[in-house]
Amino acid sequence: MKLVPLVCRKCNGKLNGKGALAGVVCPSCGSAYLLGKDGLEPVPAKYTADSAPEGADVVYVPFWRETFDFKITSEKSSGIFSPNYAGPHTEPYDMKIPAFELRAEALQGMAEDSVSWSQKLTDKPPAGARFANISLSETDARKLAQFVACSIEVKKSGTMQALSYETAFQKPELVFLPFRWKDKQLFDLEDRSWTDAVLSIP
Repeated sequence: MKLVPLVCRKCNGKLNGKGALAGVVCPSCGSAYLLGKDGLEPVPAKYTADSAPEGADVVYVPFWRETFDFKITSEKSSGIFSPNYAGPHTEPYDMKIPAFELRAEALQGMAEDSVSWSQKLTDKPPAGARFANISLSETDARKLAQFVACSIEVKKSGTMQALSYETAFQKPELVFLPFRWKDKQLFDLEDRSWTDAVLSIP
């Protein structure tokens, strides 16, 4: 087992490894690192350009932003299609996969909702912000993005019996968005209230 010194290469600040299954974020300067075979690997990150409301208790949480083409090559379904069904998805997906600790059901639901999110992003970390560590790898995020895209297509039809598809992914981005911090938790997941928790969703 190789011991990895948890020290930021940019500011020499101490890194906290709690919840860091895939990477860590410097609490001092916001620099992000993935946990690789050879130790800490710096990863470029973007942050929401919108400032959190003054006095708001927030934490910046990581997402893998996956942009990809999703082409259905064949499908077989039966039953009644959704009244809002407009055919297979044709535009590239812009999906944010939660990369922080989250229950599986909430993770999938948030990823589905994220296709409608739109944020202005910057390379500059917000001063004095708190950050959550990275618990999901790039590889797992890509697998989840494909699963979520399939689930979105399945919901459009009555009963999906078979689905074949092709994907073409762009390089993922690590982005940090501000979430409300309440009662030592990010938000209440029982009622799918993260649309109120993500402060940068328009």
